[in-house]
Amino acid sequence: LAPHFRGGLIGSSVPHAYFGFPVYGSTPHIDPFFSSDGFEIRNDAGDMLRGLKLLALSNYPEMLDRLVVCFEVTGQNANCCRCEKCIRTMLGFIATGLEIPKSAFPKDVDPDRIGKRLRQTLGYAQQTLQFAEVNGIDHPWIRRLRREVRSRLLKYDVRHAITRLLPRVNLIDRDACPPLWLIQRSARQAAARPRESCWND
Repeated sequence: LAPHFRGGLIGSSVPHAYFGFPVYGSTPHIDPFFSSDGFEIRNDAGDMLRGLKLLALSNYPEMLDRLVVCFEVTGQNANCCRCEKCIRTMLGFIATGLEIPKSAFPKDVDPDRIGKRLRQTLGYAQQTLQFAEVNGIDHPWIRRLRREVRSRLLKYDVRHAITRLLPRVNLIDRDACPPLWLIQRSARQAAARPRESCWND
């Protein structure tokens, strides 16, 4: 593409202010390294939250009708309306006060799937709730999402408390960013273990 274009844009999966260890194939920190002297790669729109991106897309109805976010439906340009990406996007439309484009998302969300599908994307769920609160949205799906997020946060608090109180127990090593005190405790435990010599006697 270099003979025809000066560069390319990659839609940002995470915000530019994302400080955690990159766990995606595309992040604001990694994407620029795909550039060459003749073709620049930029990570685009990382300064906007998902709700703001949906508001920007709402100015282009012809694009909304063709919006595809689904990873589950293969071999065709369609959304399943059941996977995590579809549910997250549909809830985002509601939270920002927009109509869900029926041509792109022909099925309604199953409320029972809201909690199951968003367990690994708590940050996105919290952003959705913030947009809903700012816009004064009181929708049954948003209320269900709020209950699921509160339940999830309560479980996190319980796991953190147990891990802090019981030195030999670690119930939060599955979290993306463990708290600093847990990292320090793990380091102290590792330093206290006797090291085996790598040299033969």
